[in-house]
Amino acid sequence: MFPIKQSTGITIPFFAHDVNGDGVTGLIDGGFTKRISKNGGAFAAMTVTVSELENGWYSIPVSISHSDTLGVLSISLSHASCKRVNMQFRI
Repeated sequence: MFPIKQSTGITIPFFAHDVNGDGVTGLIDGGFTKRISKNGGAFAAMTVTVSELENGWYSIPVSISHSDTLGVLSISLSHASCKRVNMQFRI
């Protein structure tokens, strides 16, 4: 689990792949469902913009309001064209 300092903004890269493990390119932000859970709380919608980097790599910004609670920060990203991406960070 990657640590993030409390109330710190950071841009996090992630890899989107298909069922074969190949990178998926050309996904647009509006196609992603973005969910966040702070310290084991219920998941809620996350309003951020996913940006494509290259070759299946994308990034998501985590703001100071996302990282304001000590504990485990869980982010789940889903899109019809790739496998779900789940990330966890220790705040």
